[in-house]
Amino acid sequence: MNLKPMLAVTTALWLSACSDSSSTSDFSDTIRFATYHADMEFSDYNQALSETGSGNEPRLQNVAEVIQRARPDVLLVTGFSGADGLGGEEYRKRALELFVSEYLNQAQDPDLDAVSYPYLYLANSNSGIPVLDDLNKDGSAPGTLPFDAKGYGHYAGEKSFALLSRYALDENNVRTYRQLEWKRVPTADGQQKPQDGSGNDWFASETWNSLPLMDTNFVDIPMKLPDGRIVQLLATYLGEPAEVDASNRAYMRNRAQVEFVADYISQDYNSYIVNDDDNSRRVTGGYDSSRPFVLMGNFYNDHEGAWALGADGAPSYRADSAAMRTLVNSSTLHRFTGVNWEAPTSAAGVDYAQTTASTHSMPGIITGLNALRNDYIMLEQQLKFVDQGIVWAQLGDDGEALFYRNNGQGQMVNDPQASSSHRLVWMDVSFSQ
Repeated sequence: MNLKPMLAVTTALWLSACSDSSSTSDFSDTIRFATYHADMEFSDYNQALSETGSGNEPRLQNVAEVIQRARPDVLLVTGFSGADGLGGEEYRKRALELFVSEYLNQAQDPDLDAVSYPYLYLANSNSGIPVLDDLNKDGSAPGTLPFDAKGYGHYAGEKSFALLSRYALDENNVRTYRQLEWKRVPTADGQQKPQDGSGNDWFASETWNSLPLMDTNFVDIPMKLPDGRIVQLLATYLGEPAEVDASNRAYMRNRAQVEFVADYISQDYNSYIVNDDDNSRRVTGGYDSSRPFVLMGNFYNDHEGAWALGADGAPSYRADSAAMRTLVNSSTLHRFTGVNWEAPTSAAGVDYAQTTASTHSMPGIITGLNALRNDYIMLEQQLKFVDQGIVWAQLGDDGEALFYRNNGQGQMVNDPQASSSHRLVWMDVSFSQ
């Protein structure tokens, strides 16, 4: 069967369906998308403002240099602090704007050029929003931060994510899913509510009935190309499924979050999904299938079932890899961007696995020092994949100082304090017509 004519027709339909009448020119560029967990969560927002505003913090300079080396056109930064509820919109986004102006807009190496992003979007987050219950059952007063919250955080917005783009982001038509309740997500094995070691429900009924699914948020925002075509950016930052108590709730919540994302990009099983009531309009169901999407995020989940390494280098936890496999194998995704054998790779990831207790069967796809593929970019099947990669230098390569530091014993090792505990992942997509 000759698939080329069919592909041409499908592409032509998309070009027509998502074009805007205000288009002014043909656009055939290749756009580089990237996702990067930058470890820029600050337990004190004043510290966030101080470090992003100084322009001379060595770690943040390295974070910026990593971005300048990759030079993405559209960048998702996870692990970034906002300040929801502490002031107006200008104050909430101040740390992001400072990071852009004081680091990204300044060349971090004589051989590099600065990067500029005229469009910035900082997601509102569930992190640090108190829940009037003792969620971790440590005996503290209900609502004690950072644990008794909709998402872990010392203040509202501590853990969030931001989109930085060279192309216009339509915030007036964004869909967000911060309010969607965890209880609404149908799980594959039917086990939904966390329980203690005795089989009793971990959460009180009132708490469970109102607890949101997302630790942070899930965002679906239109991006407008210069010729009027629209691409939906789907962005998220999921909770780490590390063991915290007998309830296994972090594992179960991450699994439900991954299953929600898989349902959102499917054409089935999404009737329970409804976006937040403060959006411009309410929509039931998943993504707008008349437009292609790019899905990006830190999922803290690996489809290969490897053990995550803790800060001490020992195996720490395993996420629900079956849920992640369901997502990456979705029929709506471009086959070259989701499944493991077509994932971006790095030789440095292989090196890292060989020097640690990693159990990963495909270490080249590792994107974090927890020895997992955490960070993903996945394309809707109509988009034209060109290339992809992970920014992670090997020892001896140019740029090694961005990732390695001396451990005090004469050895250069991967160090999260050099830049981040994660590595930037990029993907090139052609928009030729």
